[in-house]
Amino acid sequence: MGKEEENPGDSNWGKIYNAVFEPGEGGAGMTGIGVRGGRAGGVVARIVVGIAVLLGALPGGAARAEEAEEAPGMTYNEIAIYSTVKLVSERNGASFRGTGFFMHFAVTGDKGVLSIVTNKHMVRVGDRVSVVLHVRKDGVYLPSGELLTSVIDITPDILFDHPDPEVDLCAVAIQRVINQARRDGKELFYRAYDLDWVPPERKWKLFDVIEDITMPGYPRGISDEVNNLPLVRRGITATSVYNDYNGKAEFMVDIACFPGSSGSPVILHNDGGMMRRTDDSPLESLVFLLGILYAGPQITANGQVVLAQPPEVYTHTTMHLGVAIRSSELWPLDEVIRRRIKEEEPQ
Repeated sequence: MGKEEENPGDSNWGKIYNAVFEPGEGGAGMTGIGVRGGRAGGVVARIVVGIAVLLGALPGGAARAEEAEEAPGMTYNEIAIYSTVKLVSERNGASFRGTGFFMHFAVTGDKGVLSIVTNKHMVRVGDRVSVVLHVRKDGVYLPSGELLTSVIDITPDILFDHPDPEVDLCAVAIQRVINQARRDGKELFYRAYDLDWVPPERKWKLFDVIEDITMPGYPRGISDEVNNLPLVRRGITATSVYNDYNGKAEFMVDIACFPGSSGSPVILHNDGGMMRRTDDSPLESLVFLLGILYAGPQITANGQVVLAQPPEVYTHTTMHLGVAIRSSELWPLDEVIRRRIKEEEPQ
């Protein structure tokens, strides 16, 4: 096994696959929030993503819906932990740890591109990434306790970068992983976000200056390895989410951030809703994907404040702060994926 190192990052993690959203896999049960589960699974498999592009529905996708009963409802916190995955990027025997989360892009009807969202710097440090996935129980859409480790070669044809080089955000489409698992006789369990989790433009200014947030992830790579689940931290927004922090579509969070946390989803979950300062009615229960962590300021031994991307260890004191990219930046990433689909469609 290669040695593990801190992710050095840089200044600045696909292929097009269409997955079928099958009955019984989704339904968040809250207005404006769409949650879609997925399938696929088992032992250790090496997945090498090739050049060919998959378009259209998965073979036999609709029929598979009859094989599993609808799963019991999950809480939003459960959805958060089952949509978040540990990423281990590898190169030349060294490994670098980070966080990603499942998301459906380019959703059209019952099809979409299932991807793992993370930071660009997470995948640029290596040429392949490994991820541990849950195998689904037979007959019901729940995790079985069996795990599958997949190793994905990161090649240009599977990588979707945010079009702005200054935005540290990207996605990797993983339908090939699901297809390989199915060929091995396994079905996977996961939860995924989609753009319905992103606040509409008109609602950003309704958020308060301070909001309670949660952030599932893998600080220093720490996790519940037996159950394959992340750690969850709680905090507050340190700057308003509706103002561009220092002129960028970002905001600060008051939450402990360490190497390995990069790529973590920042989630607002406020049961019961709250009255908003520019609205005379509550926003119902507030559950939104507010942002994606990518960096954190730290104080070095000589007292200098640095913005580590991802948060790194020199000799430093943590400032208990992080910088998150506003989730609205997922929309341009969605457009990149849609354009790729259009380019790959048979003429």
